[in-house]
Amino acid sequence: MKRVLLFLALLLLAAFAQAFTFVQISDTHITGAGSHEDNLRAIIGEINAMSPPPAFVVCTGDMTETGRPPDMEKYREIISSFKMPLYNVLGNHETKWTNLGKETMRVFFERNPYYSFDYEGMHFVAMDSSMWQQHHGLLDRSQLSWLKTDLDKASRDTPSVLFYHHCPGFIPNEPELLQTIKPYNVRLILVGHGHTFKTWRRNGLLFQECKGGMNNQGGYRILDVSEGEIRSYTKLVGKDKAMDAVIPLTNARNPVTLYSPQTGKWIEGKVQIRASVMPGEGRKLEYAIDGDWKPLPAMTSAVYGAAADFGGTRGWHLISIRATDPDGMEWHESAWVRIGGKTREAWRINTSGGVQRAVTIFGDRVYFGTLGGDVYCLEAETGKEVWRHNVGSDVISGVALDGSRIYLGTADGRIMGLDAFTGEQKWFFQTAGPIQGTPVVGDGRVFAGSGEAAFYALDAETGDLVWKYPMDRFTQVQPMLLDGVVYFGAWDKYFYALNASDGSLKWKTLIGINFFYSTASSDPVTDGKSIVANVTRYKPEDPDVYCLDANTGDVIWKIRQPENSDCGFNSPCLIGDKVYSLAGNGVVLCMRMKDGSEMWRKSTGFSLLGGKPVSADGKLYIPGLRGNVACMDAKSGEKLWTYSLGSGYLFGSAAVWEDLVIVPSCEGNVTALRK
Repeated sequence: MKRVLLFLALLLLAAFAQAFTFVQISDTHITGAGSHEDNLRAIIGEINAMSPPPAFVVCTGDMTETGRPPDMEKYREIISSFKMPLYNVLGNHETKWTNLGKETMRVFFERNPYYSFDYEGMHFVAMDSSMWQQHHGLLDRSQLSWLKTDLDKASRDTPSVLFYHHCPGFIPNEPELLQTIKPYNVRLILVGHGHTFKTWRRNGLLFQECKGGMNNQGGYRILDVSEGEIRSYTKLVGKDKAMDAVIPLTNARNPVTLYSPQTGKWIEGKVQIRASVMPGEGRKLEYAIDGDWKPLPAMTSAVYGAAADFGGTRGWHLISIRATDPDGMEWHESAWVRIGGKTREAWRINTSGGVQRAVTIFGDRVYFGTLGGDVYCLEAETGKEVWRHNVGSDVISGVALDGSRIYLGTADGRIMGLDAFTGEQKWFFQTAGPIQGTPVVGDGRVFAGSGEAAFYALDAETGDLVWKYPMDRFTQVQPMLLDGVVYFGAWDKYFYALNASDGSLKWKTLIGINFFYSTASSDPVTDGKSIVANVTRYKPEDPDVYCLDANTGDVIWKIRQPENSDCGFNSPCLIGDKVYSLAGNGVVLCMRMKDGSEMWRKSTGFSLLGGKPVSADGKLYIPGLRGNVACMDAKSGEKLWTYSLGSGYLFGSAAVWEDLVIVPSCEGNVTALRK
């Protein structure tokens, strides 16, 4: 009996040894001037006073307002008063406006943007849902591949917690995340972004959002881990904690199996859906094509199915099954399929990571870089890989070409020259900040902006420095070279013209009253005399399309898009004497180059953000925010066709080769469509 009691006592001690508490904070939005500092210090004071003290704290992003060094330095100063470790991840406010982007994690915290650690038998994974230059969320294909490897190392049965910034609804590839973690014991995903306490129940686990630390009454989550469960509490500053959820440390089996259709299937006619669902009292069964949920009827006692008509855009769509339990837990299974479009889609290839900038064509070859760190060369006709070169860092920039060389930039600050035929590296030049814009090459030189912030001219043959122009803030656009002058906008409110020979300033034109109001997200276009660029508006009534004199920088005209939209995050297109500007709400505006007067205004029918139209044969090819491509008549604005490439962001412009329009996607694929 004594031995039994001793054994039970040892078990009890072991259970207590494994018990611990950790805390989630989020969205503190600190500025260099100290905005919201009092809120964060109050939160830190309460957490430091907890008894017993938490083992550690996680912050799920938007630590600062802009991510710029003064903001980050202030945040780092404040969090130094924590008495326990703090694990940070990036939010969109750390990567959209800052010169460092995702390099912020390495510079200020000496960590990669995503990483993992273990504590008392549990595994914690800090992930990165932020995107370079964008406020949208994405878990890149390369990161999901890393996640699978990381969870394999931790073992499939180890209880795991993921944490990142963007909440459900802001990450288009959430189905791919759920598929990736399906074999593992992931119990909880902690998120921010929405500035409120909220819970989503998916596939046996919980997504939990935290109230923003910047809010009038800041809050945080307290998570008590004991043998067999996590108890999650919400806590407002100055108030008692409140029980929110109990999360078991063992996962239940997903009761849903989607048999048909399978991923990648090409469907003509009705969509035949078949699924099996394990019995469950009060369980509600539904199916959806792209989120339009409808009841899924039973065919037998265990098999459910439907024959669904589809009248939407041809192309790639997500078929989903959802079983909802009485407690609100949703069980999902899904598959990406192609519905119709056989005559439109010529080829499609998957890449190592998202393609965030334009593809570039030279001869019969297609060039681009990926967030997985690879530079690709493909056959334009077939999509067959010719060569691939890994540069060891995210490639956000596009590719510039000049004869037998291609030029690009990397997230770790290198401007590189590669052999266009083999991918062999010929040279690189190290700058002190990420290269976020596509270089331009001409007159034997390569021109590119760096996040340090500065603008560079390098010798195209050797990579040697020709000149460097220091700046107050960085540029992320593709510059334009015209008659010995290089033009670009930057995040310091100015549009610049530098003499390409020596980097001396020809002129600079003030655009806005603060850095938010800049021509910094729009690649400029020119007719040889005038320059047009879109502008991010500071106030709704402000003009957001500017035309400048290329010789003097004087404003020739400026207009406000008639739509309520973010045209400043799109780039214009020029055909002859007409300039085309994209509004965020999907409207394309055609204007006269000479005076900005409207010629026509037509809607694509879907959101446009971060895109750039390309023209050929009197047509415009326009990438949408969430995977749609539209072809419009450039003269009239008539919409000729649309095609869906899935839900991936289309931030990079397409390129035209013969009868193909080749479109990159942040989802990690490149697709060729027949014109």
